[in-house]
Amino acid sequence: EPELARIATMLHPGETLGAMARQLTLYGNRDGLHSINGILGRYAPSNENNTAAYAAAVSRDTGFDPNAQLNTNDPKVLAPLLSAMVKHEQGRQPFGADDYAKAAQSVKVEVAFSNAPAGTQAKASSSGAPVVARVSYSMPFGAP
Repeated sequence: EPELARIATMLHPGETLGAMARQLTLYGNRDGLHSINGILGRYAPSNENNTAAYAAAVSRDTGFDPNAQLNTNDPKVLAPLLSAMVKHEQGRQPFGADDYAKAAQSVKVEVAFSNAPAGTQAKASSSGAPVVARVSYSMPFGAP
């Protein structure tokens, strides 16, 4: 049995899938890898895996084109991606749909500031691991 299979089945699904969800989200947010081919090129490089077969299996199981630009911040994208990747890695489906949905939701971080001065900085983390957080600004209509 592959090492990953033994580790994944020993850990609680929330820990295993949450870590994987955070990693796939980082691939998109930090590294600009937004397609199945891009993600799996990093996650399962061809010098260690049959990456093309892996991508074909994930594409088939998710219904996503392997070159389509995916938003891994969207739980409706991330959950099926996680599920398909785990199925390919394990050769079976060890977790339920609720486990994948919870893991996909676990990486969502939302921070709101009110009347914060210019230059205010924030750090975001999930279970101690840094996550990418988008900061946006808005003004009331008609503000100078």
